[in-house]
This record gives sequence, C-alpha cells and structure tokens, in this order.
Amino acid sequence: MKKLYYLIFCILAVVVVVAVIFMAFQIKNSKKFPELSTPTPASAVSPLPLPAVVMSAIADLSKKAGVSESEVKVISVESAEWMNSCLGISKPGQVCAQVITPGYKVTLDAGGIKYVYHTDLGNHFVLE
Repeated sequence: MKKLYYLIFCILAVVVVVAVIFMAFQIKNSKKFPELSTPTPASAVSPLPLPAVVMSAIADLSKKAGVSESEVKVISVESAEWMNSCLGISKPGQVCAQVITPGYKVTLDAGGIKYVYHTDLGNHFVLE
C-alpha cells in the first residue's frame, strides 16, 4: 500500500513540476506591450494606449522633475520579468518575495535627463 501512495505522490509531483515549467514558459514568451523604438511625447497619440502603470510613472516623474506631464517623453517601454516583488530594486530593510514579477522597464526623459522606472502589471512602480 505504501508503494502505491509513493507512486501516486511521484506522479503528482511530476505533474506539478511540468505545470510550473509550462506556466513559466508562457509568461516568459508573452509580451504585454511592444517596445517603442523612438522617443515619443507622453501626450502624443500612439498606436497602442500606454498601460495605466506607465501613465502613473509619467505623472510621478513630472512631479519629481517639476515639469508638466506633456514635457515627459517616453523613450521606451519594454516587457520585463523582475526576479522579486520589489521589481528588482530593493531598499535596505525591505522584504521582497522571491517570485518572478512581470511588468515593464520604462525609460522616460524629463528636461533632457533619462529616468528608468520598473513596474509590475498593476499600478506599482519604482524609480531606479
């Protein structure tokens, strides 16, 4: 009887491992937003709307840099997979879950200075 339970346990373990690998492969190969190849003003109409988290990063940078949102230019928006819940930027004393967190690497320009934000797919972002 123990051998039967052990066999069932092994089969379930293999199924779980295969499912995790499949999900990781699907996440890695899915791009939620294409890269922008040329600088684009935030106020310009783009073929695809910017994700809300990118718009939040633009608003944050406009406040920090003391410029209007229309003066913040989007250099690039790249799909990213951060190695932890702190979006790859941890601060001393901060606890970060060690999970792959999909999001974006957003490069912005304000007043001729480039800024890079890390985001998740929700509305959480941090400035590098």
